[in-house]
Amino acid sequence: MKDLKPRSGFDELSGEIVSVSESRSFANERGSGKVASAVLKDNKGK
Repeated sequence: MKDLKPRSGFDELSGEIVSVSESRSFANERGSGKVASAVLKDNKGK
């Protein structure tokens, strides 16, 4: 996971979600919705 960059594609990612932020609303030219940030722990504990 340490080599992942923002907006980079990947086929599969597995781990344990350890925290999730409050959701926040957004709106842009393609529509609107809600998003949240999450912290994922991989098998190395990071």
